[in-house]
Amino acid sequence: MFVPGATFFVGDSHYAQGDAEVADRPRGAAARHFRLTVLKAGSRQCRPKEAG
Repeated sequence: MFVPGATFFVGDSHYAQGDAEVADRPRGAAARHFRLTVLKAGSRQCRPKEAG
């Protein structure tokens, strides 16, 4: 797969985190595995869900 200008970024992982990290402090964990799913443009899965 090659798309000019495409990027992929993974930040630090938090496995136990409250809203806005109000639960004392975030608890970090090593992320050894992650899944990246590539969807075609216009796919139903790419569109935001309707509220309500």
